[in-house]
Formats: sequence, C-alpha cells, structure tokens
Amino acid sequence: GWEGSGVGYSYGGETIQGVLPFFYTKKVPEGSQFLADHCVFNNMGDSPRCLEMDPADVRIVHFTVCQKPWYCLPGGQFCKAAQDLWWQKRVAIEGRLGVASKQTSCDTKYDYKPMELPHQAPELYHSVQWGCEKRPNGCAVFR
Repeated sequence: GWEGSGVGYSYGGETIQGVLPFFYTKKVPEGSQFLADHCVFNNMGDSPRCLEMDPADVRIVHFTVCQKPWYCLPGGQFCKAAQDLWWQKRVAIEGRLGVASKQTSCDTKYDYKPMELPHQAPELYHSVQWGCEKRPNGCAVFR
C-alpha cells in the first residue's frame, strides 16, 4: 500500500482507487472527510439508482460494470452515455494537444486505437507500480 499504510495494495490501488482512500484516511485531519454519494462520485452502473442518474450529474464514472470505453463493448443507456462522454473528452484532449484524432468512437469490439501523445514520458508512471521500493528513486511519497 501507499507509504506502507496497507491502503491501496490491491486491484486499482496504484490508481485513483488507492490514492484517494489513502489520502483521506491517512493524510487528511480526522473529521474533515465526508460521505460521498457513490452514484455521483464513483458510478459503476451497478444499481438501479446509479443507472437512472443523468450522466451530466455524475462526476466520476468507474468503468467496471459499465465497460471501459476502449474495450468497445456495448452497454445499456447510462453506460453508453458515459462511454460517449469519455470519447468526447478524449477528442477534446487530442485537440488541445494538437494531435489528430485516430478514433472518435468505438463500435467494433476491442477495436481501440490508443492516443499518440507528444512528449509522452512513461517513466512518470513507474514509481507507482508494483515493486517500486526496489527502484533507485523508490516509491512515490505524498506530502
């Protein structure tokens, strides 16, 4: 887990799924946390209430039950709307970076074409992966 805390040691632990729980349970002063509505801040499309949400009211979609947009798998109405919004964001990011969009949607199963970002530096992501304690610069530390 992050900083040896035991938080963020499993699936998704090196991503926002581990970073936020670590930060709010170990770094933020006691009593300053709040209970967030999971249909708004981590909507997986896993309950009728979450599936009935207007996608415009959702802040974070957790693409698990609603499959990841880059898998190009169909989904129900909410999932399809969330995936379409993801594609719009991808195209907008490419536009801001001056990169031509190789793909603006995905209709054929597993027919995803990754973005080609200028000046992409994969080494920025290495310190949060498994085994980081063995790397010369160690693991990422939150201050």
